Amino acid sequence: MEGDQRRLGHADELCDLDSLREVWAHARIVRQRSFLESQALDPEHRRADTTPTFEVVPLSADIFAVRPPAVLDAFTGPELSELLSDLVELGARRVILDLSGATLIDSSGLGAIFSGHLQLRADGGTLELVPAGPAVMRGFELTGLDRVFAGLERRVS
Repeated sequence: MEGDQRRLGHADELCDLDSLREVWAHARIVRQRSFLESQALDPEHRRADTTPTFEVVPLSADIFAVRPPAVLDAFTGPELSELLSDLVELGARRVILDLSGATLIDSSGLGAIFSGHLQLRADGGTLELVPAGPAVMRGFELTGLDRVFAGLERRVS
C-alpha cells in the first residue's frame, strides 16, 4: 500500500500508515536483534535482561489487574494469551488490562487481547482495558476492537 496517506492519531500525534508500518518493522528488527544477541551470551545469562515481564495484581478472589510489558507483539502476545487463560482457570471473572505503559501493540498483541476477551466472556467474565496513548490505540480503531471493549471507542476516537 505505497503512499497510504490516511491520518492516524490526534492533532498532536498525526502520522500516516506508511510511517506506522515503518516504525513497527524497525521495532521488530530491534527486538529480533536483541533476542539473537541475548542467545549469544553464555547460558547462565541468556535472556536475563531481555525477557519482558507481566505484572499481575490480585484485587480480590476473582478480579485481577495485569500490566503487560511496553511491547505486545509476536514475542509477548502468546505469553499474554497464556496468562489470561491461566487467570480464567483460576476463576477470574474480571481482568483489568492496564495498557497505559504500552508503546507498541501489533496484530499479535491485538489477537492476544481479543482472545482473552473471548475466553473471559465465555466464562461470564469481562476483560477491561486501561488504554495507552492514541497512537498506540489506533490499532484498536483500525480493527474495530474499539467497539468490542465498552467505553474504549469514545477514548480512542
